[in-house]
Amino acid sequence: MKLKNKNLSNFIITIMKFKFSLVISLFSIVLFSCTDIDIDATTETEALEIMSQAMQTPESDEAIDIVNTVIDDYLVAELVKSFEGSKVGSALAIPKVELISEKGVYPENYVIDFGNGDYINANGKTIQGKVYYSKNDKLGTIRTYRFVEFFINAINIKSYRTINKKSTGIIAINATDTIVYKNGDSVNREWNRTRTLIDNNPKPEEYWNNSYEYQGSSKGTTVSKKDYSMSIEKTLVSMDGYKYYVSGVVKINTDKGEQYIDFGKGEKDNIATITTNGKEKEVKLNWE
Repeated sequence: MKLKNKNLSNFIITIMKFKFSLVISLFSIVLFSCTDIDIDATTETEALEIMSQAMQTPESDEAIDIVNTVIDDYLVAELVKSFEGSKVGSALAIPKVELISEKGVYPENYVIDFGNGDYINANGKTIQGKVYYSKNDKLGTIRTYRFVEFFINAINIKSYRTINKKSTGIIAINATDTIVYKNGDSVNREWNRTRTLIDNNPKPEEYWNNSYEYQGSSKGTTVSKKDYSMSIEKTLVSMDGYKYYVSGVVKINTDKGEQYIDFGKGEKDNIATITTNGKEKEVKLNWE
């Protein structure tokens, strides 16, 4: 598409790359091109920044994965130890894991101590701090995570999350996150999301390549100190691991009013439409 103002477009792209350098993930939106510059560019940039932050939580998601790996290793070690009557396998969980509730009674409550920066995980990340973890039954249908003075490579993650496996293929998540980056910038968000599996791929371990529907909402403050609330107005759909949503509508509220981002009607493309004050702008997404 031909841009009416090439310098303005390049300036916006540069600003957005800077803002999102610390929060790039599956849902990050870092640059765009458009056919119309009549709508206030700052308002549009804010909408894309909010969408990026509200719909992805890479730092706290990584923290959850780290805890799950440690807990799984610990439980395997305990199982081996119970069968063999020895301490074999207990070294699998390098961070200190302690059951702080009564054994055999649910909910089971654990504290995981990663120490003061001496632990490096398999991905080469330096992890420190404590996590309080709980599961309500043997299967862990409902799990809670509370992070205390927790850091991944000096990024401070202050998070509380509840994950509810409501039924086969349906997970409901409620979370409160504060992420403080090395340079002092921070983001805050409260969010809830229900993810429904609609199609499995042949490899169960590659869950990211499945197809899902998403419902939920979020509110928070961005790195640039913009307060927002966001809701999924029409179910978001991701197909076969494709990095762009293929359909769905999100509504964003800020001090500038309401905006809508429409991801289309099922096409696997990188096109969305932003509506501001009744004016539409077609946007090409480039998510890294």
